[in-house]
This record gives sequence, structure tokens and C-alpha cells, in this order.
Amino acid sequence: MRAKEKYPHLWQFLAGYFHQDFLDDYESPDAAIAAFISEHTPDEIRTVCKELDEVIPLMEQMEDPHKFFSVDLGCEYYTRADGLTEVEWLRHVRKQLGCDQL
Repeated sequence: MRAKEKYPHLWQFLAGYFHQDFLDDYESPDAAIAAFISEHTPDEIRTVCKELDEVIPLMEQMEDPHKFFSVDLGCEYYTRADGLTEVEWLRHVRKQLGCDQL
């Protein structure tokens, strides 16, 4: 099963808010996360959090998490330019979304 089908809410979040021109729309990656939060219900955010909780451990075991992150999950944000691995950034996203409080 493809990641788009297995993690549809996470895919929609990453591909929709972190497309190749996302910095034309948002001041920063954190601004894109804030926009997502303001435009979605707590239930929708909770669903993304649940999918993050599945994807993060999966990516920790991967030899090439960047390919999965960019190709399979559709995220065009190159986290390494900001000094973070893809997994580190997804943990940051999880924190910004308030996953532990939902």
C-alpha cells in the first residue's frame, strides 16, 4: 500500500502545505504549520498526529528516509537545509501541532 493511501491525512498536510513553492505562501515552515492549525479542526489535527505517530518510528528504521519523506509523503521541504533530519523535523511538527495535548 502506498503512503498516500496508508497515511492520507499526513500526506494531504505535507503535500498541501509543503509543496515546492510553499515559501512563496508562508514566511517559514512554522508559519505553514500554524496555517494548517488555524484552518483545521482539532479532530483533523488529531488524525494527522496519529499518522505521524506511525510514520516517525517507521522512518527511524529506514536507510533512506528522505526518499520516503519527499516522494512517498509528497513533502518538498528540504529539512536538511535548516539543519534537521526529516525525522527530527517531523518530531518538531508533532510538537507544534500539540499532539500530546490532543
